[in-house]
Amino acid sequence: LQDKVAMALLEDARNSRITFGNSEDGLEGALGSNAVPIFEYERLDASVIKAAGVSDLAINNNHLCIALGASTCEMARITLSDPGSELKRTKVSMSINDRFRRIFQDAEGMNVLVVMESDEVYFLQNNTPKPRFIKSLKMPGQKITAVAWERGSRVKGEKTALIGTSGGFILEMTIDFNPQIESKPRVLTVINEEPKQIIGLDVQTTSKSYTVIAATALKLFMYNGTGTLKQQELELFKNCKVLSVPLMDPEGCFNIFRSNWNQEPSFFGWAYRQNISVGSIVFETDSDTGSFVGTPSLTRIEDSTKDTAPLSIAFTTFHILVLYRDRIVAINRRSFKEVHEVTLSEMEVVGEPIRLIRDETTGKVWFFSHKSVFVLVMKNESRNEWLYCLEKNQFNEALSFCTDDSQREAVNMAQGEYLLSKKMYKEASQSLAATKKPVEELALKLISPDKSDDLKSYLRAKLRYVPETEIIQKILLYTWLLELYLTQLRKTPTIDLEVEFDQFLAEVIPESWFKTHIIKMTHNMILDHGRLRQLVSFSQRVQNFDFVIHFYINEQKFNNALKVLIDQDIPDLYYKFSPLLIKSIPYQLISAWKNTSKRLNLKKLIPAFTYRSFLSTNPKAISMIIEYIQEQLRNGDQEGLDGMIDEMVSSLTDNLDIFNFDCEDDTAIHNLIVALLLEFCDEQSTIKYLQ
Repeated sequence: LQDKVAMALLEDARNSRITFGNSEDGLEGALGSNAVPIFEYERLDASVIKAAGVSDLAINNNHLCIALGASTCEMARITLSDPGSELKRTKVSMSINDRFRRIFQDAEGMNVLVVMESDEVYFLQNNTPKPRFIKSLKMPGQKITAVAWERGSRVKGEKTALIGTSGGFILEMTIDFNPQIESKPRVLTVINEEPKQIIGLDVQTTSKSYTVIAATALKLFMYNGTGTLKQQELELFKNCKVLSVPLMDPEGCFNIFRSNWNQEPSFFGWAYRQNISVGSIVFETDSDTGSFVGTPSLTRIEDSTKDTAPLSIAFTTFHILVLYRDRIVAINRRSFKEVHEVTLSEMEVVGEPIRLIRDETTGKVWFFSHKSVFVLVMKNESRNEWLYCLEKNQFNEALSFCTDDSQREAVNMAQGEYLLSKKMYKEASQSLAATKKPVEELALKLISPDKSDDLKSYLRAKLRYVPETEIIQKILLYTWLLELYLTQLRKTPTIDLEVEFDQFLAEVIPESWFKTHIIKMTHNMILDHGRLRQLVSFSQRVQNFDFVIHFYINEQKFNNALKVLIDQDIPDLYYKFSPLLIKSIPYQLISAWKNTSKRLNLKKLIPAFTYRSFLSTNPKAISMIIEYIQEQLRNGDQEGLDGMIDEMVSSLTDNLDIFNFDCEDDTAIHNLIVALLLEFCDEQSTIKYLQ
């Protein structure tokens, strides 16, 4: 399978600069070292970074916060999305010997908790010039190691954060924006299993429930609950799911991925010295409580050849980025294979590397060292996803990532061959129909009585994929299919098969290649097989109403024929078939004349008016015809006729007065009336009309 994929994509590889190796290399060759890098890097050139260095960095929603190094204890802040924004420098601590340990920014980029080496904690808002010292967060024996901000704010003027410590404490604290109001943390729970230190923390809340995710070096704890965090007491914070990470050393880094800042977390992972462990989180609504519940699952443990401990891990939509002391490695999240590596010397990084961090709003990943800041720009990172899906036989997903015809060709070919190997012929035919595989190659495998349905499925799919310009091929495929259907209908007719045949015709009739000669051929083939019902249905679809009405009249289904006349409402059809219908259903036909939306030409209806065998036996119908003629003349361009007859004419003799009009311009109608009077009425009635 891998060999076929590689061969099918040789031309595409040249265009996208993907180099294939030998045939035995398969997908490994397709993703060789000469591939276009998954990410590029851009240095943030700022004099303040070169001068003071960097202790820590946080960025969300394009609000960049840099904790400067040395002994300045200053924060540098700037809004990258605002061209007019200026760099603001804020003094955080006045202590000469203090240093920054970590800064924690909320998802909106508006609020920051600053943790110093002295364990002092400051709260800094984006629109305030001075930080506020949070005295209650300086806890003896506990260092703040993780912070998760509640997204959005339930109450204006305050912000809730969860705080994780080195001793396994998870605290909740609501910080009021009013500096006069002192906030105090509240213990939600304590993790007592070694190692206790919280290295990752996240919170997802809805109006009815919450989910808290806490990670240590060896375990993931997920707390689900109803209500809000502020309502929870310690004993209610016990609904916990624990996920252990096997075979790991206690020194690792952790991170959580959200596709967007306001979405629930979906992916998480640890990076260790020789292992990377990743997992996913599925959120669903609990049927009993109605709460939004997250369930974690470990999806992969991947061995690595790296012999140094990673410093940081970050996630993008399709990749895992791992920072080591001398390089950054990109690993595909689907295949868990390393796809790109760049050395820090190649990037000209100055100073010791510190961390990778992702802006949850823009999706950009940032990397910083003590003297350098870079943004990692992902370059079409999904371009190889179809190959990784293909390697795992995830064909539908592979198709969703294809960007050109050659890729789709390779996926469909691989899927078809795979399904053929499983003897799933019908499913295989749908995939192979979308490829350039010769029709006869697969058709020969399907020509047998037990595979006729699979052959039809393949030919129908192939007919859809053949370009409009290939008219001859389309006609050949169509003719083959038509014969297959008609043969099946003759041998084993079923309702389902008839419905399927009608659907097939409904698909092809609107096509531009379905011309008059194809219609005649189809008509003759259906007729040769004696499938009259299908012939009528086909004739209706191609608007051959002459045949349909003739068929119903021959079958003495006169009301069906009249229904076609009424539905189509075409005057020429009325003129042609009224003489044939008036004998059998005169009253219904005359009513149809009256109710048609098109004005009928009375002269062209004379053959129906003068049908002798009908006139001699239907005096009531004669009266209706005369009434119809009179009404048409009154509603037409005759002058001197105001209003309409209130009552239907019951007989010709009793209603002679209705003919008191000038018929000089309607000689044929005049002659018809005289003929009718002479044939069926007494002499006095005729004289009265002529006078």
